[in-house]
Amino acid sequence: MSVGEGRKHSCVSSVTDQPGKRPPDDSGPPHSLEARLTVPSVELSMPKSKSKRNIVILLVIVLIGGLGIIASHDGLIGTTSIIDINNGDIAIGTQVTVKGELTLRLGNAHTITVVGGSNTLGFIWSGSSPPLHSIIVVRGTVSSVISLSDVSSVDVVWLFR
Repeated sequence: MSVGEGRKHSCVSSVTDQPGKRPPDDSGPPHSLEARLTVPSVELSMPKSKSKRNIVILLVIVLIGGLGIIASHDGLIGTTSIIDINNGDIAIGTQVTVKGELTLRLGNAHTITVVGGSNTLGFIWSGSSPPLHSIIVVRGTVSSVISLSDVSSVDVVWLFR
């Protein structure tokens, strides 16, 4: 039995104890390339196309992210109740985001009221003012139980009234 016998994918030559002498090869004629070297077949296939499932998952993630951004802008996430501020439950100097209806505007003085309620906060805003009776989100600092100071933004609600 020679070294490498039974290996069809081997390119390694045999080694003998005697230099210049070749061991007997039972696998075929001594000079046959087919007996000594066989190249395995390689199958090439076209790359798989993107599945609809991956596209659907990506669209769902984008949709949820977009709704999260809109919900945050519209005051559905992280807002403080005007009622809690009026009751003194929120400490003076606390940064808050409140949502309500713009009910009064006198120059730069504005009031925001709980939608369908009577609790009100006043604030000063020198930027562009939204129309009266629009639902807005105001970000500022609690300065008393009836007012906000250092108002940083007044945004009209886009979608979630």
